[in-house]
Amino acid sequence: MECIESLRALKYTNYIIVVTDNASTDNSFELLQLSFPEIHVIRNQTNTGYAGGHYQALNYAETIGAELFWVLNNDLLVEQNTLFCLAKHYLRHSGHIYGSVPFFNGLPQSITLWSVNNGRVDFDSKLAVEDFFATNGQPLATSEYLELANVHGSSMLIPLNIVEQHGFLDKSFFMYAEEIEFCFRLLSKGITSHLVLSSRVVHESGGSTNDNAKTKQIMSYYQRRNFLVVLRRYRGWPFYLELQKTYFKEFIVRIVKGKRVDRYKMLGCLHALIGLMGKRLSNESLS
Repeated sequence: MECIESLRALKYTNYIIVVTDNASTDNSFELLQLSFPEIHVIRNQTNTGYAGGHYQALNYAETIGAELFWVLNNDLLVEQNTLFCLAKHYLRHSGHIYGSVPFFNGLPQSITLWSVNNGRVDFDSKLAVEDFFATNGQPLATSEYLELANVHGSSMLIPLNIVEQHGFLDKSFFMYAEEIEFCFRLLSKGITSHLVLSSRVVHESGGSTNDNAKTKQIMSYYQRRNFLVVLRRYRGWPFYLELQKTYFKEFIVRIVKGKRVDRYKMLGCLHALIGLMGKRLSNESLS
């Protein structure tokens, strides 16, 4: 609710809000319709995942002839200039993916971003976004943006002509790392990502996840499985197989020593190895 309230205060006004309710079990759908009658709400009977939900909103955007599609997480607040800065940058530098800087407690969040080297992902050069900001949250960089291999999926502006030519998020991931795979795939086509330093979003909490043990187990499974798949696709088989070997050695050593093994991470490694994708774990399946 607070996210939508913050959207109402945007300086940029040429937009339509579309919310996908991914099979919520409370009264969220009814409350959204009652509180925000101007927004378009799509209700799912089952949880179609991060990409699945965004595909439905994307289809709606295409039917109304939208030029841009803004992927936005529901667990954050936007500033008045968040979308204005993204759209302004798009007009100056078309043909890219545009991301905001996520903040938490007044400072940039520590997020995983990679640089570009000769048109490819530079896996040896992870970027610490906080290094580009002072302790008061003001940017240190003289440039208005950073050209990168990827941006964070919490706030990502996408030109629809790019989607038409190169596709969208991979629904087989279900949750986690879809936006990384998407950005890397576009980079392989010569399309870089721009982190717009003046565009900010403020994270509040976990959004689609929380702190209960069951959810953490699900998170660890999808994070491990999906990121391994990303590495296999874009860093190559030799590195991927060596990493898998390292992980399974660690699991075996811990089992032999009688130590606790994170069986959900182990399952994620196994499923990545045999190519078992899609929705494999849920709160219901762990009940």
